[in-house]
Amino acid sequence: MADRLLILALAVLSITGCTLPGSNAADTPLPAAQVISSAIQCNGAERQPVAIHIGNQPQLERVMKRMQGLILPAPVVQIPEIDFSRWHVLYISSGQQPTAGYLLRLAEPAFETGHSEARLNVILEHPPADAMVAAVLTHPCVLVKIPANSYSTVEIHGLGEVRKVTVGNAM
Repeated sequence: MADRLLILALAVLSITGCTLPGSNAADTPLPAAQVISSAIQCNGAERQPVAIHIGNQPQLERVMKRMQGLILPAPVVQIPEIDFSRWHVLYISSGQQPTAGYLLRLAEPAFETGHSEARLNVILEHPPADAMVAAVLTHPCVLVKIPANSYSTVEIHGLGEVRKVTVGNAM
């Protein structure tokens, strides 16, 4: 019975993000990749896929407001605080799509690292062939955070041609 309670307590701690006393959050391994925000109609004019490194909080705020588009009245957007010494943030756009129904998301495995390069795998989901979708140009995009590590370049796979993004000096 005591073993079950201990396992249950540890499970609750891990689910809620709590740590045990004496543990150091800076030493805790970071998850591989996380979607910060995504949209099916980013306020962009990119016809081709684009991948951009976001290097600081003000730049992140500008991009997230741009992703919001021209919605009136503008909804309140929660902009997360990012520790840019521990994370790289990437803005990825699929470019212009011919109809509604397209969605950009992370693939599995989403993120892999090597010595000086990393690889982020994304998928551009298409609407089903028989789906009734709006005949409107869309620009799906996603903001992803990945752990900073010893790589200086990230290859983005899944948008046709591989895109390479320089994320700064290797740590």
